[in-house]
Amino acid sequence: MEDIRNKIFNKERFEIDKDRLKILHYESPKRDAKPIKDILPSIIKTLDEPIQDSILILRDNWLKLFGEQISKFSQPAFIKNSCLFIYVFHPGWITELKKSSKLILVKLNENFNSIIIRDIKLIYKDV
Repeated sequence: MEDIRNKIFNKERFEIDKDRLKILHYESPKRDAKPIKDILPSIIKTLDEPIQDSILILRDNWLKLFGEQISKFSQPAFIKNSCLFIYVFHPGWITELKKSSKLILVKLNENFNSIIIRDIKLIYKDV
């Protein structure tokens, strides 16, 4: 089999093939090129982090479990090594939720037997 990389380009043969196969010379479409720095942020915003199924279940029931006030300033983030990480949207609420972390843990384990949570970590997330 002939190695294409070592093949010598025959310009006359190409002209014959071009006529035979009716390869026309089309101009490439004229488009306004945009810098990638302008395009990239809008693309990244559309990409979401994958969310665990158990987190989706917790987020759906978060308001019902902990009330409007806590659910307004916090949201389950992810579970890693049986530890629930909770996003807190106001720094003042971190201390309040730390005080009641054992109560939160008990409520979660009572209501969700299938989700194993042994610890809670609070993460401040600016909105």
